[in-house]
Amino acid sequence: MKHSILEVCADGLDAVVEAIAGGARRVELCRELAVDGLTPDESTINSALTVAEKAGREFKVMVLIRPRPGNFVYSPEEKSAMSCRIEKACRLGVHGVVIGSLNTDGTIDTEWTKAMTELAHSHGLQVTFHRAFDHVPDFEAALETLISIGVDRVLTSGGAPTALAGADILSKLVAQAAGRIIIMPGAGIKSENIACIRHKTSATEFHGSCRREDTDGFMHTDRREVNTIVKILSHP
Repeated sequence: MKHSILEVCADGLDAVVEAIAGGARRVELCRELAVDGLTPDESTINSALTVAEKAGREFKVMVLIRPRPGNFVYSPEEKSAMSCRIEKACRLGVHGVVIGSLNTDGTIDTEWTKAMTELAHSHGLQVTFHRAFDHVPDFEAALETLISIGVDRVLTSGGAPTALAGADILSKLVAQAAGRIIIMPGAGIKSENIACIRHKTSATEFHGSCRREDTDGFMHTDRREVNTIVKILSHP
């Protein structure tokens, strides 16, 4: 098994710094993790890109495009606003965007997703379809839709509360993908379970917040947790 990649879910600049210090290869930059993440502001994006550049090694910043908490069925106005945010992210020089939009029946919003993927790709950016995927009624059909659109990767827990619980489904998705798209397990990824999840799923990219409780009782991204996972994933 080849070496694997850790993407850290970073809810601010401090988390980006910890991810870099721990040896992660990439972050998904967002804010408001309490509601599963929203689009960060322009200042935070710029600061994250500056820190990443100063790291002196290849480090990618993906930006979450999500305007509000709640479901993933968006109005025309919300879709227009997200399109503008993707265009702005492209201009700022991020390495990719993380998107997700569904129809009212839970299927992939193909038209919008295709348009945004083509927009991002035209600027050389990668596209991740986020855990809106976990709400689709048919994983197999949804995955084929995203492959046909040209999305680069899917962040998913296999529809389960955690990636470990959804490992069997994730394994099937990895097999179905067959290298045409990256399946990136996420949700509940920890140093204690990453080896098991990798073994069960055969995935090569993983997504986690790597947060630990500090002495004040607050949860923060911890470079030691990042580094522990990175070291585990560095071994085939």
